[in-house]
Amino acid sequence: MMESLVVFLSIAGLALGANTACLTVDQIVDMVFFEADTDMDNNLSMQEFSATLENNWGITPGGAGLSISEFTNLWVIHYHDSHPTAHDFAVNLDINNDKRITDVDMNMYAGIYDANPMDGQFSKEEFLTFMHAVHPDPHNAGGHGCH
Repeated sequence: MMESLVVFLSIAGLALGANTACLTVDQIVDMVFFEADTDMDNNLSMQEFSATLENNWGITPGGAGLSISEFTNLWVIHYHDSHPTAHDFAVNLDINNDKRITDVDMNMYAGIYDANPMDGQFSKEEFLTFMHAVHPDPHNAGGHGCH
């Protein structure tokens, strides 16, 4: 069922034309916070982060997660990166190199970037630091993935 949904969304994204928005990494972080920061305190608690991963991406604790391809296609649809940029981002997210984006990967990154202070939540600045470190085109002021 999930694979059928991913295939459908991927085809729809290609039909609509990916990467027309040319969003910057900072704009993506703003979008993520708008969607995920449910108590609007400008911090993502690990509960909010986990809920967003599960509800928007199907990444559940202990679950199979998404293949690199599935994540890439969903990222293109959500944030309009070019397919190569989104693929490189997915590969970078796969910190344990198992070819899947799972809660294990996300928890590893949370442990690395929840650092100032290490308080069990992402401040917007911490999330920006994470995205600028992991996204393959983090400093393109004109928008990333527009190539």
